[in-house]
Amino acid sequence: MAEGRMTAAWDQTALVVATVLNVNRDPKKGKPVNPDDINPYRRGKRREVRAAKAASKADLSLCREAFEAMRHRR
Repeated sequence: MAEGRMTAAWDQTALVVATVLNVNRDPKKGKPVNPDDINPYRRGKRREVRAAKAASKADLSLCREAFEAMRHRR
């Protein structure tokens, strides 16, 4: 429960910090800051989500192939 509370607190803090940074940044010089870049509990998870999406696309293609094979059997 303590870790959940810390994660929630960091979510709020990271959102406020990212908002302040994005409001005060020069749009010509840099990209907007994502709250996940500031939050230490979420930093590595963005990479994991990208990897999971890539894996899910591969799984989806396998499911599609199996479905097509079943469809052609009928």
